[in-house]
Amino acid sequence: MNTYLIPINEGDGPYIKKIVAKSENDVKEKLYYYFFNKYDFLEGDSLDDIIQQLFDFGIDVGDIYDIEELS
Repeated sequence: MNTYLIPINEGDGPYIKKIVAKSENDVKEKLYYYFFNKYDFLEGDSLDDIIQQLFDFGIDVGDIYDIEELS
């Protein structure tokens, strides 16, 4: 299992979401469901669709980083 970090800014200030996953595809799926369950207004079949909708509502989602890359 790897730890992934995703910077997010929802207007209340930026934070870093930490997700433990087996692969980058797994972290993308977990991030998709995290946002989908958090916001009622989201529709879409892919993380890219969700991120675009969030951006349109003023929520910025940064790139996914494997914590190993940062050390």
